[in-house]
Amino acid sequence: MKRKAQDNSKKKKWQQELEQIQDDGEIGVEAIQLPEDYGKDSEDEEYDKRKKLEEQRQEEILVKEKEDLAKQQQAELDKQKEHLAKIEKEDKNEEEKVDVEDPELRSIFIVGLPKKFSDADLSKLCSEFGKIRSYDLIRIEGAEKNKGKALVEYYNTMSAMKAKQALDGKDHNGKFLIVNIGLKQAC
Repeated sequence: MKRKAQDNSKKKKWQQELEQIQDDGEIGVEAIQLPEDYGKDSEDEEYDKRKKLEEQRQEEILVKEKEDLAKQQQAELDKQKEHLAKIEKEDKNEEEKVDVEDPELRSIFIVGLPKKFSDADLSKLCSEFGKIRSYDLIRIEGAEKNKGKALVEYYNTMSAMKAKQALDGKDHNGKFLIVNIGLKQAC
């Protein structure tokens, strides 16, 4: 502000001197040399500086806001991952809990399996419905082949129901599977 006032007073002083010299007729206008910065407005320079500083501040604010938003989003993602991990752990623990003591309600009996069906095949077929507690592929005595029957016990009744619903009547290698819930069906 002080500099602005000084610049304005210098301009006024030079203009007054110029007018006085022209009125006196002592010197022509061509003979007067003005300072190089005469006519440059220092206000424009100050304005440009202030504008540039304001733009820098705005850019810094935007960068800070972006960083804060990224941190907030990462925190939300971490929280969601933690929550999902907790749910998966609970689900896994829930699957391993025996929901009823009676194995009759959480077991299925399957008839119609291919004779060359292996334990790994049985496990693969039935494990997609829940965690298997035990299984037994009924084999012909003294032979590698099975009788086409199996018992599968799950940790909970829901898994047994899902397996029955999905596998009963399903065509598996040209044979239709028959699936019943309970061990009494095996007899």
